[in-house]
Amino acid sequence: MPAIAVAPIGISGGVNVSADAASRATSTATNVTLGPAGENTQRPAFTDTETTGMGAFPINGAYRWRTWVIFVDADRKLWAMSEGAPYTVVGISDSTAATQLAGVRRPVFAEDGLPRLVIAGGNTILQWTGTGLCSALITSGITPNATHVAYLGQRLIANDVSRPREWFWSDIGDGSHQSWNAANFTTPDASPDDVVAVYASLREAYVFGERSLQVYAVGTDPLNPFENIVTLAIGCMAPYSPVEVDGAWMWLDDRRRIVVSNGRAFEDVSGDISTALRNMETVTDCWSFRIDHKHDTNYVFVFPAEGKAWVFNPVGKTWTDWAYYSDQGPVGIPVASHAAWPALNTNVFGALSESNVYKADPDVRSDLGGPLVMDRVTGNLDHGTNTRKRSVRVRCVLRRGTGGASGTTAKLEIRKADDGGSWDDWEFVDVGLAGDNDQTVDAYLGGIFRRRRYQFRYSGTQEMALISADEHFVPVSS
Repeated sequence: MPAIAVAPIGISGGVNVSADAASRATSTATNVTLGPAGENTQRPAFTDTETTGMGAFPINGAYRWRTWVIFVDADRKLWAMSEGAPYTVVGISDSTAATQLAGVRRPVFAEDGLPRLVIAGGNTILQWTGTGLCSALITSGITPNATHVAYLGQRLIANDVSRPREWFWSDIGDGSHQSWNAANFTTPDASPDDVVAVYASLREAYVFGERSLQVYAVGTDPLNPFENIVTLAIGCMAPYSPVEVDGAWMWLDDRRRIVVSNGRAFEDVSGDISTALRNMETVTDCWSFRIDHKHDTNYVFVFPAEGKAWVFNPVGKTWTDWAYYSDQGPVGIPVASHAAWPALNTNVFGALSESNVYKADPDVRSDLGGPLVMDRVTGNLDHGTNTRKRSVRVRCVLRRGTGGASGTTAKLEIRKADDGGSWDDWEFVDVGLAGDNDQTVDAYLGGIFRRRRYQFRYSGTQEMALISADEHFVPVSS
């Protein structure tokens, strides 16, 4: 009898949905967090903070400022949550328009190092100084209808949707940034495209255009205080997609690539999901955030109209995705904004469809009381030979034994599809009760195949890590 051969089933990477469906590339890695050794665990769960004091509208803006997290709801009112009383908010807007965020665009926040937070939303810039109610920032000069605002070189900078070929700044020496002289603007003329977003980092302004990125440094001319130092012929398709990456920026460019750049050179990091990005109908609503938890740093790009959230791991340069499982199956994640809160060692989210605040909890394994489904589908694997093979077993290594002593245990589900055929029925592997720490378990999928796909799925509320999986098989004469 031929000896049993052993071949690894690759589960330690991300997806490559740009590869052909018949290839060996992994096609699905949903709600998967990849550990330092390639182990698979569920992503942090969305949990309800049961925040009190909020109004009646969903939360489409969030920002941590000093000892608060500030929220903007869909009614354009602002709310503050303090470290001393987390998950209790107080209103910093009232029923008057002057205390609310004007415009209909997504909120963008900036701070000036003083007790002043500024917020843009497509019209008059708003401010809050940490006490009382919000108020309009600018009292003299021009008033940009800004979608974006940032702080650079003791000034605030902003764009203006009514003058899209220019960007603007506040007067020097005006610590309150209330005066914006009519001459305080420049035209980024390296490319004849509209300005869609303005950001700042490390004493440089990043002016994103439809087809260009122009970087400005703080200069010495008081009348023209910013000097254009470099230009890239790479635009921005989604003005809320840029996210800072340790001094550089990552964003969705005008060719539907997700690129990383500090303005000098760039890297396209989206090759593995390029087909998915170019097949989308709507990408201009993309927004992004960075999330740090346990061993992991990820950058999440949310496409609300598409119901998709692509997740980039910069260490392995891998892509996975996040989904929320409703009664209709996987849908987009139920959040519309994000703020990291280091003082509480958590990440908070504004709810997409209700007036509530969620948080990411890596120690919970259910999403808002529903299932948190970790799902991985491999490519078509031939285990090194295209000859026929008889499956003996699939051997999995798990971190198990974390269940209670109640006599019930969660299951890891495994199934296979052979040679381009349909999926077989699920096989189930016990995660294990408390004290059941045998790390090696077998699933008997059976069958004769040349090439095989595997699907691993876990939605249990007990902690589980899928460390590795191997196919044990016997070659069959062709």
